Amino acid sequence: MTQRKLNNTIHRAAISFIAAFCLILVGCGKSDEVVYTQFAAIDASGWERMGCVEFKLDSAVNVDNRCDVLLVVRHSNEYRYRSLCLMVEEMSLRHDVKVDTIEIPLATPSGEWQGRGSGRLYEVVDTLCRNVTLSADHLWTVGHAMRENPLVGVNDIGIVIKRRNN
Repeated sequence: MTQRKLNNTIHRAAISFIAAFCLILVGCGKSDEVVYTQFAAIDASGWERMGCVEFKLDSAVNVDNRCDVLLVVRHSNEYRYRSLCLMVEEMSLRHDVKVDTIEIPLATPSGEWQGRGSGRLYEVVDTLCRNVTLSADHLWTVGHAMRENPLVGVNDIGIVIKRRNN
């Protein structure tokens, strides 16, 4: 076999290997399917402490598999704090109620905003619960637990539910 044929064979084998590797990565990297997304806009003048937002998962949403529930906070650079404390109440069809206070870090100690975004608007995603089975007619109520009232700089709060693929 000549050197040129040997180089072509090695080149084809390398390309085949890279193509197969990429296909494997694409198959393994399949992202979880979003089955529910809902956002509530917060009044531009500020979020009142008693102004809770509600997210209702109705029976039309198919959540028959295990899911992850994510909380999304969109805020502007007018937000004055490094973190956001939220009261989250979750109620199921059986009227089981869970109440939790969570703190979502929005900035590093040096003041750099975390999450995605630039300029004036940033988005931070935090996990409320992982690998859970949800019933239809699930309800989440979210309110802030910060001292400032009204709280300025929070633009939107959202809930995202992703069906797990594993």
